[in-house]
Amino acid sequence: MRIGIMGGSFDPIHNGHIAVADAVYKELKLNKVLFMPSGNPPHKKLMTDGQTRLDMIKLALKDYDYFEASDYELCREGTIYTADTLVSLHQKYPENEYTFIIGADSLFYLKNWYRPDIILQNADIAVCARDNSSLEMIEDSISDIKKRYNDATVHIVDFECVDISSNEIRQGIYTNEELCKYIPKDVYFYIVRKGLYKNEV
Repeated sequence: MRIGIMGGSFDPIHNGHIAVADAVYKELKLNKVLFMPSGNPPHKKLMTDGQTRLDMIKLALKDYDYFEASDYELCREGTIYTADTLVSLHQKYPENEYTFIIGADSLFYLKNWYRPDIILQNADIAVCARDNSSLEMIEDSISDIKKRYNDATVHIVDFECVDISSNEIRQGIYTNEELCKYIPKDVYFYIVRKGLYKNEV
C-alpha cells in the first residue's frame, strides 16, 4: 500500500490539516493517509494530552474513508523522532511505501532534523505549496536536498490554502465566532464540552 503520513501536534486539528492531506492523497494517488499526532517531540512542549488530541482527530476524520487516525507515536516512550518512526513502520510493515507530508517551512529546515538521511531513505516527501510566491524557494530547497541525499524523492503538491493555525484557534476559540468555520463541527463541540484551551483566552 502507498500510505501518506501527516504528522503534527494537532492541538487541535483544523480544516487546513485536512485540506493538505486531501490534496496529497488525490495528487499522489495514495491508498490512505495516517494522521499521526506527536507523542513526545524534541522541539515542542505539547499542551493537550495525546488521547484528547487523538479523539479530536477521529471526530474530524469520521466522514473520510481514506483517512485514519494513528496512535503509533503516542504509544511509544521517550523522545520521538520522525526518522525512528519511519524505520519502525518499515520494520513492522515492510510491504508498505510511505510518503511523509510536510509544509514548506519544514522542508526548508529538513536538513536540521534528526537523521534526515534516514527519513529520506524510508519515505518520499510531499511538500505543500501554498502559493506561487514560495515555489521558487521550495524548488531551490528540493534541489539542495537532492544534492545532499541521492535517494531523496520530493513531490510538490498544490492545494487551496486554509489560512489558520492551531495556535490561533486555541487563543480565540471562545471569543471569535469566525474561527468556528475553520474547525470540523464535531471537533468544535468537543472542545467546548471539554473546556479545552480556556487558559489560552
